[in-house]
Amino acid sequence: MSPIRAKAVGLFVFLFLMVVVTPSFGITDSRPSTSVLLIVWDGVSGSVVRELLTSGALPNLASLASVASLTIRRTEIVATSVQVSTMLTGYLMRTHGVIAMPRHPQPILPIHDGWTIYERLKARFGTHGIMTAHIVAKPGWLSRPFLNAKPEIDIWFAERIPAEDLAPYVLQAIDTFHDNRFFIYSHFNDPDEIGHIYGVESPEYRNAIIACDSILGQILERLEYWQIAPKTRVVVTSDHGFGNPEPTGHMYSYGTFVAADAAAIQSNAYMEDVCPTLYMEFGIYYNIYTPPLPGKPLWS
Repeated sequence: MSPIRAKAVGLFVFLFLMVVVTPSFGITDSRPSTSVLLIVWDGVSGSVVRELLTSGALPNLASLASVASLTIRRTEIVATSVQVSTMLTGYLMRTHGVIAMPRHPQPILPIHDGWTIYERLKARFGTHGIMTAHIVAKPGWLSRPFLNAKPEIDIWFAERIPAEDLAPYVLQAIDTFHDNRFFIYSHFNDPDEIGHIYGVESPEYRNAIIACDSILGQILERLEYWQIAPKTRVVVTSDHGFGNPEPTGHMYSYGTFVAADAAAIQSNAYMEDVCPTLYMEFGIYYNIYTPPLPGKPLWS
């Protein structure tokens, strides 16, 4: 072989390895790009979820492959805005800066520009490469932290309405996005609101969780209708538990649950592990960001 031809062959092999074998910076090649639907039932006790699953009262949650415990670290404030900020950035509160508790004198400040999953997904895939939605029934608590991210969110809905009224907005987002890659965050407030009135041991609290499961069934059916269920990862979790220290409160309710149509969820799962899991599902290396994310994926 001539020296010129040898150099040409060597260059071809090098380029082949760079394009085919080596993953692009920040992107894994271990799975195809997927859509993700993250559903939060506010203030749900992990032990009550286990009780209802055992009794067969949550058939749609049970249809997901894995259900496991999820824990908030005891250095963190057990409050919706704090834990959802951790869920959607991957950072603990000392980093994301959202601090909210009863009678806290400071207003809730927006998360640092560019740190939320909404912004980082748009940065990776482009404005039209992924569609995003933030659909929540807890305005204020779940609006102010995400004001910097709002321009990167295609569907924004924040209004205090019951779960049955919020569900159509989630279904409409699926209808709108079904031909695209998407990330939808939806937050149902009913269990927490009912729990603060009737307590964690009440039938009303359990019925609120059962109602959320019924809506989960509608969501799963809509994914099947559009034939996108196989490429859409569904994750269901809560922002915190309930019933500790008193039946109608959650100041020390560090334990809740996480469920997904995924392989077995690891033990010792923490709230900060949710966001790295979402990045992994989109094929993004979660360890490329600054500041570094402290968590790890919930499954491999």
